Amino acid sequence: MLSPRGDNGLFVPSGFAHGCLTLSNESHVLIDTDNYYVSEHGTGIVWDDPGSNIEWALSVGDLIISSVHKGYSSFEKLKTTNG
Repeated sequence: MLSPRGDNGLFVPSGFAHGCLTLSNESHVLIDTDNYYVSEHGTGIVWDDPGSNIEWALSVGDLIISSVHKGYSSFEKLKTTNG
């Protein structure tokens, strides 16, 4: 778990699927990348992909998810689309 003191972080290698859930209204997420963001190249796995088997800590009605992230496909579909 990341600390609210801000003295730790998490390294995620390029191309590795990742996601986060905050339980605070005052959280800030800073993402340091190895390249510039280009929306046309952005892709992802939908947060509630049944194949991921993640038990989220909040009910669906409490989640705030961007329309972009809601539009992502399942991991299985992503694998067939991107080879």
